[in-house]
Amino acid sequence: MHRFVYFALLAGILSGQVRIGDWDSFTSPLNVRMMVETGDSVYCATDGGILKFDSKTASFETFTNLHGLSGTDIAAVAMDKRNMIWVGGASPDGFIDIFDPKKEEVVSSFDYDLSEILDFAIADSAVFGAMDLNQDLGIIEFRLTDSGFEYRDVFKNWPLAVSSIAGIAVRGDSLLVGTNGGLLAANWKQDNLKDPSSWRQPFAGLSGGIDAVSLSGDTLFIASGTAVYRIADDGLSQVYSGSEAVIDAASDGAGSFWAVSENKILHGSTTVVASSFDLTSVLAAASGRIFVGTAMGIAQFLESASAFSRWIPNAPLTNYFSAICVLDDGRIVAGSNGGLSVRETAGWRNIVKYYYKQSVYTQHDYDYYAADTLQLDFGDFVADIEQGPDGLLYLAIRGTYPYPRRHGGGIVIMDIDDPESFTLIDTAYLDWNLNEHMSVKDIAFDSDGNLWAANTYATHDQDPIAVRSAAGTWGNYSSAQSAGKLSLTPNALSFDGWGRLWVASFEDDYINPAGVNDGGLVMLAYDGDPDDPSATEWASLTVSSGHSNTTVWSIAVTSSNVLYTLTPVGLTGIWLQSSNANPESYRGFTYFPNISFGSGSRIKLDPAENIWTVSSSEGIHVLLSNASYWPDINGLTAENSYLLSDEISDIDFDEKRGLAYLTTSKGISSLKIPYAEKKTSYSKVDVFPSPFHTPKDKQLVVDGLKEGSGVMIMTLNGTVLRKLEEDNGGVSGYQAFWDGKDSSGRFVGSGVYLIAIYGSDGSSSFEKITVIRH
Repeated sequence: MHRFVYFALLAGILSGQVRIGDWDSFTSPLNVRMMVETGDSVYCATDGGILKFDSKTASFETFTNLHGLSGTDIAAVAMDKRNMIWVGGASPDGFIDIFDPKKEEVVSSFDYDLSEILDFAIADSAVFGAMDLNQDLGIIEFRLTDSGFEYRDVFKNWPLAVSSIAGIAVRGDSLLVGTNGGLLAANWKQDNLKDPSSWRQPFAGLSGGIDAVSLSGDTLFIASGTAVYRIADDGLSQVYSGSEAVIDAASDGAGSFWAVSENKILHGSTTVVASSFDLTSVLAAASGRIFVGTAMGIAQFLESASAFSRWIPNAPLTNYFSAICVLDDGRIVAGSNGGLSVRETAGWRNIVKYYYKQSVYTQHDYDYYAADTLQLDFGDFVADIEQGPDGLLYLAIRGTYPYPRRHGGGIVIMDIDDPESFTLIDTAYLDWNLNEHMSVKDIAFDSDGNLWAANTYATHDQDPIAVRSAAGTWGNYSSAQSAGKLSLTPNALSFDGWGRLWVASFEDDYINPAGVNDGGLVMLAYDGDPDDPSATEWASLTVSSGHSNTTVWSIAVTSSNVLYTLTPVGLTGIWLQSSNANPESYRGFTYFPNISFGSGSRIKLDPAENIWTVSSSEGIHVLLSNASYWPDINGLTAENSYLLSDEISDIDFDEKRGLAYLTTSKGISSLKIPYAEKKTSYSKVDVFPSPFHTPKDKQLVVDGLKEGSGVMIMTLNGTVLRKLEEDNGGVSGYQAFWDGKDSSGRFVGSGVYLIAIYGSDGSSSFEKITVIRH
């Protein structure tokens, strides 16, 4: 997989010492699906990457795509005889990676367009993977050669209808496969595994569906329904029968079994201990400790106390966020239907919905999962997050009800540092659909501090736009006031330089009645107070002259009054003029017509007013303000960058630090971009790394440059060794890069060098750097 940039560690982002093009990934590795151990470390398959738990220090580390993983949604892990971890991707991306726990990186990858890897079975010279290929279940085989493991074959011809594989194991020469039709076995060294007749059911007493397969040493445990069976040299024996449906089993060093149901751990024929959390898997470690995977973290079962100790890593509450906002202080807030996750300097703090109890803590231990709970409904999803002029957080909630049906509001106002102090804006101010169902798709503040809301599906009074004046008074705008121009399905809001409101709407002929525009693009100009205007003017613009679809997913207006619209057709710029009767001056070219922009697609402007388009299926595509593409026409995808997923829901920018944060279906990606708040001086120039080791280190970075700057590398006596400018690729945005070489391509010697910085306006500054040549 080609990557066009390198990654940076989180510590770098927090310190500000990050190179343009560096990525970071923030995932939620809470749900532990499967575990393996090596030494004192337990490695867990999660939907947020590989989670490493150090049992000595009770500390966590997460490995993601930045460490070479082909994906972060992991279904299976297994340790081979070389102490390498085999990693299998969950549906729909069934990749296979080999992860070296010592190097902490992927050393081999196999991608055969499989749908999912269900389990692994390890032999001395072979590894087998249970796989799903478009609901066609089978086994993929790898053999060890002098150069490493190589693909050998695929086997998917069974003697019976196989609709599920719960697990596989190699015991001696036998490859055993637990299926919905029972346990199947074949001699993997001698049999033709492509021949259905090679597979047999070795035990007549084990004919039911298999739920788990676990091999410890030479002893195999099989879970089937509420029973657990042991397979050893003396044959098959039933070791447990109860009322609990077993989902995983393991064998300890003494040869006895451990198993888990959804919320109980089972041991021997009698021990049953309930847990207060959901269990997913069990691992009997070589040390004798019993670890269980849970839906949130990892736990150890203490047999002497018949109790659990659980540890949950510090992480956001989910991998799927629908909205994100960068606060003025640089913290990020991401929203989902489960609540909010706040990225602070110390770590993640979550604000989680919990209808039964409200708990807000004054302090959190950021070494582990940190969460407050609120009796607050976050709806189907958080559609938008904005920080208001008052510093408070404003949430647009799509799909909620007022109390007592739910404790929800179409808009939630919250102090992120005092989350108990929240305010709900509900049907007292907002229009609704059936049964007081509220759906606010977008909120925006104008330059006067008025809050505007796109009140989608507002069929009760047909008031799809709500506004709260800066003085705190609410008002509404109806479709009737606009003579039918204003649709009942507003999707996005923006403002132009004349203070006019622009409303983008999507098609829905079930919601929009006759006489009301179905979708479209509308302008509102008003006189007086926004909540009670003395006069209004409305204008409706054609969405696309060449297409009948009137859906507009998103809009944004630049400081030069170019209105960009994102439709199913693509991205189009409309140059505006001051006339309210005819606000369109002319219309530009449509960009990205080959990209699928569906529901959820958005436009965001970065600090340089470049247009970032968000697709719910095809990544990010950026149109620069000079009408060129960044980084190129292909945009940013999971294939050509460290983007976690091509399914993007939102984006926001840290203008001071030049960071873009993108919410994806697999977590949050961040990227250092060459577009940030314009620097007015060289007072905050930062040079790193310092000292600069050549050729060991990556390039030296001079950060904090003004637009149009150049840099010279000089000796202390003033000899110029190298010039770095935009024309020669030495400067990109507000950063300059030096590889430690002079203009002849030779590494400079060890010593102290001057860095001369000069601007196009005649300003200048000097820094020093120590170079250590190895």
